[in-house]
Amino acid sequence: MWERILIVNQSIIISKPQSATWFTRLSSTPWSTARKTLPALASATLLFRLSTEFVRGLATAVVDEPTRAIVILVACLLFLGIVLPASVALARVQASHLPEDAEPIVPFDRTFGKANDGDLTFVEAWKSMGIPGWKRVVKMVVKLAPVTVVLPVIFIWGAILLVLTFSRGV
Repeated sequence: MWERILIVNQSIIISKPQSATWFTRLSSTPWSTARKTLPALASATLLFRLSTEFVRGLATAVVDEPTRAIVILVACLLFLGIVLPASVALARVQASHLPEDAEPIVPFDRTFGKANDGDLTFVEAWKSMGIPGWKRVVKMVVKLAPVTVVLPVIFIWGAILLVLTFSRGV
C-alpha cells in the first residue's frame, strides 16, 4: 500500500493537474505497478538508513572537535554520494511508471534511454543519469541547503517571540 501511495504522490508532482482526485488515482494504480518499484524503494531506503546509522555511530562516539568536523564532512559526502543519488534513482523508477494518460509538466523520455521495453531497475536508473544531470541536482541541493537551515530557525524564533508576546499581555 505504501508504495502505491508513493507512486501516486510522484505522479501528482510531475504531471499536469487532472480532474481525478488523489483517492481515485490511488485506487486506479495497480498493485503490479507498485510491486515493480519495490526493489528501488527498498534499495533507496536501505542506503539511507545505513548512511544515517553510520553517521549517528560516528557522531555519538567520544571524540575531539577536529574528528567531529571530519564526521560532519563524512555525513555531507555520504548524502551527496549515496543518499541523494539513491533518491534520484528512486524518483526516476517511479516516473518511468507514470500512467500513459498523465502528461508530465516537463516532457521526458519514460524509458530513460533504455533500449528494451522491460521495467527500469534501480541500478539502470542510477546509471542512466549523466554528469550534466548530476551537476543540476547538486546545484539545486546547494541552493536549497541554506533555505532548509534558515527557515526552521526563523519559524522557531517566531514561535518563541509569539509565545513571549502573548504571555506578557495576559
